[in-house]
Amino acid sequence: MSSWIHKSQTFEKQYHMSLHSEDQGKGQVSEKQGRYFYDIFNVLGYLGVIEINKRNDASATSSEPTLQWSHNMQANPTSLKLRVAAEILGNFTNILKQLADKKVVKKLKNLGLKVKKKDIQYIQKWKRHCADDFIIVGYVKEGAVLVQTFTDTVFIVKGLADPLGPMIKRIKQHCSGTFGWRYPVCHVALVPSPDGKAIVYLAAMVCNYTRKWNNLSPLARDKMFEAASGAFARAVDNNAVHYTLNNDNLIKSPLLAINDNNAGKRDMFEYCVFLFLLFFILSCFL
Repeated sequence: MSSWIHKSQTFEKQYHMSLHSEDQGKGQVSEKQGRYFYDIFNVLGYLGVIEINKRNDASATSSEPTLQWSHNMQANPTSLKLRVAAEILGNFTNILKQLADKKVVKKLKNLGLKVKKKDIQYIQKWKRHCADDFIIVGYVKEGAVLVQTFTDTVFIVKGLADPLGPMIKRIKQHCSGTFGWRYPVCHVALVPSPDGKAIVYLAAMVCNYTRKWNNLSPLARDKMFEAASGAFARAVDNNAVHYTLNNDNLIKSPLLAINDNNAGKRDMFEYCVFLFLLFFILSCFL
């Protein structure tokens, strides 16, 4: 473990990896690619909302109001973007069926959302994605360094319309300020960039995580943070850093529309239990 830490520090110095500098995290796709990506997500967001509403209408127990997707991306709340992203990846076959429906395509066109053959070809590439909990350990010039939890797989992720630095800084402030975590953690889907030469994130990056991460003890999370700190160095040594999503062996899992911030409460509860047991044990010997 000590050799991993030493290598990690060496690579941090060499590649200027830092979560504290606003000058870092500037790796992003071109403005043209960024605009194209959001145009595609706008189309898929509209279709995703149709699928969600259709399922709710068919459910006898659902009391959720009809969801509305705004074609002004900024007008859609983050929670809706995350939910729609989960719907797109989790219900990918039906989304593609909609795109093959001429009536749907015509309706999209009437809304100003034109879908061409090249667009569908790009959307089909989203089948190769990776959605999971990630530990964000720093930056290299190409983008942010995300380490997949439980696997230590390393991905270099680029920003879209804006650099990732300021966004990750907000996630870090929340994770460290609220939970005292060494690194920020986010549950996000990684998909290919429009040109296929990079990795970008889908919908949004915020401090959220699955129940699997939330159920870890504070000690287990600390060990995972320790392993993640050296993951980039090990991946460089093994030529295993993922700059694209062209590897068929990537671990793929469904994106979950979650925002569960109970881990900090769990830590405090476990700490209080530990103090109580310690006090009880000591009192037995005094």
